[in-house]
Amino acid sequence: MADVTIQVEGLDELLKRFGASNKIVAQAIGRAMKKATLHLQAKIAVYPPPPPTSTYRRTGTLGRSITSEVRGVGTDEVRGIVGTAIPYAPVVIGPEQPFYMKHWKTIIQHAEDEKPQVEEFFVEAGEEIVGGLAK
Repeated sequence: MADVTIQVEGLDELLKRFGASNKIVAQAIGRAMKKATLHLQAKIAVYPPPPPTSTYRRTGTLGRSITSEVRGVGTDEVRGIVGTAIPYAPVVIGPEQPFYMKHWKTIIQHAEDEKPQVEEFFVEAGEEIVGGLAK
């Protein structure tokens, strides 16, 4: 039987692109997570209108204390962290919120409300990944 040689043109370039895929994926996911955490940070930092009978003067400290961070870019797990170290935050925007603070959204409520936008950041990252691999 005669030997047959099949040459696939562009295979080297394709293999090179797949070799770069981990970097492309990590960068796109990292950017999406950064967008998501900054978006949530901005939403959480906004104060609700005060109750009509309130005489308390707001300082803005809680809003300014909201921070965000992205950890693990380039590893198997990317984690976005949004929060505050203010000791009274659990009572105002956290799980210990009493009934008379219900005019404030909790961090969890903000995350649930913003889920469609956060998901959109990751859809865009998926499109970016596909585009990056197609180059």
